[in-house]
Amino acid sequence: MKLPKELTTVTRLSKALALTLFITLPILAFSFGMNYQKGLDEQAPFVTSPTPENPVACTLEAKTCPDGTAVGRIPPNCEFQACPPSGKKVTCGGIVFKSCPTGYFCKYDGTYPDAGGTCEKDTTIPNGYVCPQGEYVNCMPGPESRIILQCTTDYLRWAQQNCPNFKGAAY
Repeated sequence: MKLPKELTTVTRLSKALALTLFITLPILAFSFGMNYQKGLDEQAPFVTSPTPENPVACTLEAKTCPDGTAVGRIPPNCEFQACPPSGKKVTCGGIVFKSCPTGYFCKYDGTYPDAGGTCEKDTTIPNGYVCPQGEYVNCMPGPESRIILQCTTDYLRWAQQNCPNFKGAAY
C-alpha cells in the first residue's frame, strides 16, 4: 500500500516541532526529576536505625543449650538469647551452608551441593570439635545474634592443626 505524498513529505512545521520536542522534553524531564529528588531528600528517612544513641557492646560469650546449640548475649541488656525449644531439630547445610554447633555434625538429606540436613550429636571426638565440611568456616555476621562456636579462636587453631583441608574462616 502506497501512502499519499502529503503524509510522507517532511515540512518545515514537522522539523520545527521535532526539534522543539527533542530539546524541551529532556530539559523538562530533568527539571521534574530534580524537584522530585529534592522532595525525597527533605522527607524523613523511611528506615530508622535500631541502634540507640549510646550503643551497647556485649561480651563475646556463648551459652550451651540442652540440645547442644550455642547462644550468645544480645543487646541492650546483654542477656543470653533464649535457647531453642527442646526436641526441635536444628537444621544445617542448605543453600546458606549453615553450620552445626560444636560437637555436632550435619547429617545431609541428599548428595546435591546445596543439600540441607539436621545436626546430629558427634560422639566420636572427645573434645567435641569436628572438622568443617569445606575448606572454610562461614563466620559472616548475619541477622541472628548467635555466636558461632566454629568461629572461636580455640576451634580455628584446633582445625588448622587437625583438619587437612581446612584453610581458615571466611569473614
